[in-house]
This record gives sequence, C-alpha cells and structure tokens, in this order.
Amino acid sequence: MHRIFLIAEVLDLILEGLGGMYKGDYGQDVGNSDLISFALTSKSVLELALDHIWHTLPNILPVVRCFPRESELQGIQDTDGDRFPAVFLRAPLSYREWERVMFYSKRVKVFANKFDIGTHPILLKALKDAPEPLFPNLLSFKWPLMGNPGDDMNLLDSFISNRLFDLTINGNGNDPGVVIATLQTLPRATVGVSLRSLKLNFSSNSHPDFLQSYRSFLRSMTTLESLGTSVDDQGTYADIAQLPNLRRLSLRITTKSAWPLDLLSTVQSPFPHLQTLSLWINTVNLSLFSRFLQLAHFDQLESIYLRIPFFEGHSTTHRDPGSDFLGLANTIATQCSTDQLRHFSIDVTDAYFDMFNEYPTITAHHLLPLLGFKRMQGFSLNVDWKLDFDNTTLETIASSWPLLDYLSLAPRSSSKPPQITFSGLQALRVCPNIVSFDSSFVDDVSSPESYESIDKGKLPKILSVSFLDVGDSELTNSHNMARYLAALFPNLEEISYDQGTPLGPPVQKPNWDSVNDYLSNPSNRNTDVAPLTLA
Repeated sequence: MHRIFLIAEVLDLILEGLGGMYKGDYGQDVGNSDLISFALTSKSVLELALDHIWHTLPNILPVVRCFPRESELQGIQDTDGDRFPAVFLRAPLSYREWERVMFYSKRVKVFANKFDIGTHPILLKALKDAPEPLFPNLLSFKWPLMGNPGDDMNLLDSFISNRLFDLTINGNGNDPGVVIATLQTLPRATVGVSLRSLKLNFSSNSHPDFLQSYRSFLRSMTTLESLGTSVDDQGTYADIAQLPNLRRLSLRITTKSAWPLDLLSTVQSPFPHLQTLSLWINTVNLSLFSRFLQLAHFDQLESIYLRIPFFEGHSTTHRDPGSDFLGLANTIATQCSTDQLRHFSIDVTDAYFDMFNEYPTITAHHLLPLLGFKRMQGFSLNVDWKLDFDNTTLETIASSWPLLDYLSLAPRSSSKPPQITFSGLQALRVCPNIVSFDSSFVDDVSSPESYESIDKGKLPKILSVSFLDVGDSELTNSHNMARYLAALFPNLEEISYDQGTPLGPPVQKPNWDSVNDYLSNPSNRNTDVAPLTLA
C-alpha cells in the first residue's frame, strides 16, 4: 500500500469528494479499501490519483508528514486565540529527504490555510538550500501574516516559483508596522514572479506611513491583472487606475471622501483594459457614482457587481428606493457600452422596512434602462424589496437578453414574492444557453389542460427556488412534484431551495432532497409520463 493513503488528512481530502461514502470525523483512522485498491492497480492510475489528491491543500499537514522523523510539530496561538500548527526541524535535510518531500509537494497547485512553517533557523536554511521551492508548481496561495515580516517574506520567497499567479495576504488584525513591513518586502520576494492576481486584506488605513508604503507597493505590481483592496484613499485609486494590465478590480468604498474623483480626473486613459468591476459601497450617492463611472471611462466593462447596504438619504426622509434604483440603472446604461456589458449583479440589504414598516417595490419599469444591453449573459437582482414581477416580466427579460445563461430574481425577504409560475418558464425558450434560473414560484397548473398547454422546450438545468406556493395542491407531495418537474422540464438536473427563513407566509412544500433524488435517476426522465391530475 502506498504510504500516502495511510495519512488520515489525505484520506479526508479524497473522501470529501465522494459524497456519503465517508462519515468519519477528522483524524479518524478510516480508510476506503475500494478507492485505495483502485489507485494501486497501476502506476499511471496512481499518478493521476496523487495529482488529484494533492492539487488543493486545505491543510499543509500532509506535506509535514513527509518530512523526516526529526521534524517537530507544535501548536502556536494566533491573535484570535486559535491554535494552528507549525513545523520545526531538529537537523538539516538531506537531498534524499528533500526528494521525498518534493515528490508530493510539487503536485500542490492551490494552498490556503492558517499554517506557520516556522522560523526555526535550521528550517529556514533548509528551505534556502532546497533544490527548488517547496511548492514549485503553486498557482494560488493564501498567506496569513504571522509575525516577523522579514521571516514571512523569506519563507514566501522559498515557497513560490515564477508560475504563481494568485496571491492573497490576510493582514487584518495585525500591527500596522507588520503590514507596512510586508508591503515593503513583498516586491522583493516576488521578483521574477508573474503575479497576476492579488487580494490584500488590511485594516491599517489610518497609520501615517501606511498609505505611502501601500502606494509604492502598488506601483511595483505592473503584471497584475486582478486586484482586490479595501483601502480608502484617492491617491491609491489613481495608482490603481494606471496599472497597465489590470482587468479585474474589487474595491470597498466606505466614505464619501474616498470616492476617487479628484485625482482620477488627472489620469490619462484610466483603467485601460478593465473588464470586471466589483464595488462594495457603504452608501450610494448617485451623482458621485455617475461621476466615477464617467471619469473612469468604463467603456470596456463586461461585468459589474455591486453590493450596497442602502441608498443615501434614507435616515430621516420617506424616500423612494425604486427611483434610486431607476437612477442607478440609468447611470449604468449611460456610462457603459451597450455592446460590452455581459454580467450585472446587485445586492442591496436595505433597512427601509425597519424604518417605514413597508417594503419598496421594484417593477419591470425599473429594469428598462438595463434591457438595452443586448449581450447580457448573466443578471442577478438580490434585494430587500418587493419584486413585482410576473410571467410577462420574465418574457420581456428573456426577449431582451436572448444570450442569458443564468438569471436570478430573488428577493431577500418579502411579503409578496414574484408571481412567476412554472408554466411561465416557457418564456425562456428564446434563451438557448440558459442553465440556471433562481426565483420564487407560484403553482398555476391546476388541470391537465393547462399542463398540456406548456411548451416543454429547452429550459434551465438548474432551478433555484426561493419560495414556492403550491397551496393545497398535490404538489405538496414530494413524489408528485418530482414527477411533475421531470415530465415538464426534460433538461432539469437539480432543484436548489433556500433553507433559510421562508419568504412570505408559511406554506406547505415538498421535500426538495427527495425531489432531487428522483431527478437524478435516469429512469425517471421519461417525458412521456402522463401528467398529474391536479384538481
């Protein structure tokens, strides 16, 4: 038996992907004889199995187990009070010992977890003297700052190779001095690395030396294609706007003063290649937002993702969020190219109901400015408001966006969910690429005649049901619902259901796990099944 299959953590990695075959707790000495026997049938199968096992490591312990017996594993307490493992060496590693470690670690492509490889001088020397970096094929790496930034960066330099393209550094909760030192040393540690994606989680914006170090750091990251940051400073936005290869940007803007308007207006051709923009905005002032889009020249944007807690002006006045949303939609329609935008998502967690004891309403009228983006492929509307949508609204959306592959019209909470019916889904026939649709539904199939009138064409493979009102019909029975959906939608593979707080009044509903079990059985996919009589 290959020794790798004797490591409980590795077995966990394998068996997590096998569904219900493995029920043991973490660390149990539990094996799967069929899987192990299969992996050992030939060298070629074993190689493929090892690559699959090691591709993503949620924990570095399997690599630690490959170190010689002279290694020492310790528990270290971090700033949150959690304990995480660290490894120290009692003696230098021989070349043969490194070969054993590298046989497995070279297969790791993605690594992300709390783990400190340690600052023991023998280990640091071993890493520096290693024949190649510890993870020579690493593509994505999440790095938690643990203490001495110099040691952290030395280890980072020993871990990565020039294949690395995705790096996340989590510095939240750290001393500002540690964060600043990290920013100053990271460019040196990544010399020669084609770093394309970087996410920085820092909370040291107010430190007097932080912004200077941060801006200097940004100007050195010329290969970046993707950047995520939460630093509120106009100067940093001006530096970001000039990154020559940036294509994906995620910003968190928390104050009015942080809107990058003044310095952004001085940048020639800002964001020259930006395609995806994600904004987490604490409050939306539509005039500022419009000016931001205008100055940034986002005419090449293909995707916009907005997360907005609330619209501005809500605290004391009885405002109209519907008008705010319409203004936002008009702003995007005016400033973005109708030939380019393909994905739009907005998430609004508005506290309007708590203040005025009523839900604002969004209708098809509020979507009209966005319907001009004829190349739209994905649209998601997740709000704390009423969605006054029905089958006619769905038909208008589908005819305006024939290239859709996913659509989500899901209110967070509402006393009146969308009045879309299962038979109304036939409007999606004009969207041949549609794979997933998320909404609330009401039952409208009350007779065999109405069932037969539904065109059972190419419809989504995945339906996400936020709310379903079937009244007292036979569809409250899980088997009946499964038969009904299988006959109605030949392509349907899965139903997902929001198991959280149900929207609207309590209603009877089928067991969706049982429905999915039925749908997953190919023998139940006979579309000639006689329709249910739902009187």
